[in-house]
Amino acid sequence: MSIARGFALSGAYSNMAMGADAPFYNPANLSYNPYYDFSINLIGIGFETANNAFNLNQYKRYNGNYLDEASKQDLLTSIPDGRLFVISAGEAQLFSAHYKSYAFSISMIGDGRGNVAREVFELALWGNELDRLYRFSPMLGQSSMAVKVGFSGGQTLLRSKKWIRHLGLGFGLYYLRGMAFFDINQSQVYSLTRFSNADAFGHLISDSAEGGNGMTFNIGSTLEFTDCWRVGIGVQDVFSFLHWNHGLEQLQANFKLYDGFADNLLTEQGDFDSLLVTSDTTLALSSFTQVLPRRLFIGVVHAHKWISIALEFNYHYHRLEYLRSNRVAMGFEFHPSQMIKIRSGINYDDRIGVSLSAGLGIIWGAFRWDWGIRLNNGMTTPHIRGIGAATSFSLHY
Repeated sequence: MSIARGFALSGAYSNMAMGADAPFYNPANLSYNPYYDFSINLIGIGFETANNAFNLNQYKRYNGNYLDEASKQDLLTSIPDGRLFVISAGEAQLFSAHYKSYAFSISMIGDGRGNVAREVFELALWGNELDRLYRFSPMLGQSSMAVKVGFSGGQTLLRSKKWIRHLGLGFGLYYLRGMAFFDINQSQVYSLTRFSNADAFGHLISDSAEGGNGMTFNIGSTLEFTDCWRVGIGVQDVFSFLHWNHGLEQLQANFKLYDGFADNLLTEQGDFDSLLVTSDTTLALSSFTQVLPRRLFIGVVHAHKWISIALEFNYHYHRLEYLRSNRVAMGFEFHPSQMIKIRSGINYDDRIGVSLSAGLGIIWGAFRWDWGIRLNNGMTTPHIRGIGAATSFSLHY
């Protein structure tokens, strides 16, 4: 994400990333001999936030305004499969350098994913329905932040002038310094609504940590054919662990709603906080080990004169089923001159839908500046459900 060139290509970059970019996508690409022996990524920053339901136009239309029946129905029908899925991620590439077949990199990564049940919105919008029983899990989610430091390398296994030009393997071994972890792993609400009152109770359990240590290992392969075709496959975080052992806590919260709350709220001294009976307990947690989500990638790229076209499939495996995802991406790069590269891409994620991306690369001698932007679900406010951006600076010698 912090590699702006890959971001502008919608992530279809695993077979194009060379030099100091390779460790972030496919370390096997370090087995090639590009036009430069040494490259440095000075800094790169990228972020993305998106959801699968609400767009920017709905936010502008309904925020702070009275919601009539049609508005409420519009909001509820926007939520697919009964849950609002939200993703927010960021990455800061602090430094990375490559020399011939090896690379060293330092980055900070953060990722948060979760969902909110459709019933939360139904209860807020249609909470005065007669004798309706709600029983649901309102929210689940997980987020973490860590610093990643490590080495990558690539090895050529075959090089020839026949139809298989090059075969290479690569690896990446990284130390992880965990900075923060938060996991809402259990929540439940029971509610019976009436015209003027309601009975409700529920609970929520979340775990958190403030420090930990671990390691992760990446592998990749690359195969180049004649006519500038290249295929790659690999797994990021194929073996990983992050042992959290500092600032460990578990929050157990319970609440109960007073019956007849409408009459209390309408009194002159009515206070919404006084309507709920809440209790929470914070417990010390034992240290625990997190296994990072694995990412399998398979891709192909074809470079022809001044244009490159890449297609890639990613499978994001998580131990929690609702956090797993599949993504298909296609990227295009056109370089009309030695100084400018124009990029665009499209990808489909089965959790958040379609995203479009675009970007530009400027080359001035050894210096390169890249930037990219991504829009989820469309390019106009009636459709946009998320946005992302990235920029990076690098040197190539």
